Amino acid sequence: MPDHNPIRIDSGTDRSLVSLRVLKGASDEAGKRLDLAPPLCAAGEEPQSLWLGPDHWLLVGRQLPASALIERCSAGLAGLLHNAVDQSAAYAVLRIEGRGAGEVLASGSGLDFRQRHFPLHGCRPTRLAQVPAVVVATGAYAFELYVDRGYGPYLRDWLEDSLAIAKRTAQGTM
Repeated sequence: MPDHNPIRIDSGTDRSLVSLRVLKGASDEAGKRLDLAPPLCAAGEEPQSLWLGPDHWLLVGRQLPASALIERCSAGLAGLLHNAVDQSAAYAVLRIEGRGAGEVLASGSGLDFRQRHFPLHGCRPTRLAQVPAVVVATGAYAFELYVDRGYGPYLRDWLEDSLAIAKRTAQGTM
């Protein structure tokens, strides 16, 4: 039986990535000023903010350069202690999409990637195949993975191997 919705794995396009940290007592104010994502979510479009912790976000620019994102943080957070650092060269971005993508991810993480537990725009820092990663649900069966650039090739290979195992298991050839 042909697979009408195959799982695809590819690299994300070039993005500007800025790590933003604020003083813990200023998180709510920073969130309001810059319209940052609430806990366990991704929000916005340009830039998109990914919640990484109570005082930490990753800002993702698909068109804006990192310098513009840092300037936006400086202007919007004037008077609040914060740190915005260009991390564009530090991360690899992978995409996995198609029915069963969540199951492939779940095989290497303790998270439940079904939609009722990991809804659209959900964002979770986790360990995936023993690698620290940030996972964002970008569609019903689509996820973006942000990992340390050095782990990018390993994680891509792991995803492809896990997908191959899932296919063999589904076909009963294991």
